[in-house]
Amino acid sequence: TIEDIFGQNCFNERAQQRYLSPKIAKQVQQCVANHEPLSADLTESFASALLRWAVERGATHYTHWFHPLTGASAQKHDSFVTKQGDHVITAFTGKTLAIGEPDASSV
Repeated sequence: TIEDIFGQNCFNERAQQRYLSPKIAKQVQQCVANHEPLSADLTESFASALLRWAVERGATHYTHWFHPLTGASAQKHDSFVTKQGDHVITAFTGKTLAIGEPDASSV
């Protein structure tokens, strides 16, 4: 049914409960409910869980979709996959997750 599949590829609260520790999940939920930014440590934990979740689903790339102050939408495509030496690694950090746009459209 649609109820079973809707949102299955979203890192929603249900997915966060599965991939974050209970303590971290509660802290994230509190930040969201109170409209507060995540701390650097919390952002790093969230990014790590998000990477695991995405890679398990076969994701190799992600898109940052945003609305710059020009009135049009824009996208930035990036990869979880990075070449390091002669092998490939997956990487996604809290710093990458929390990056904003130069025109402040992500704020």
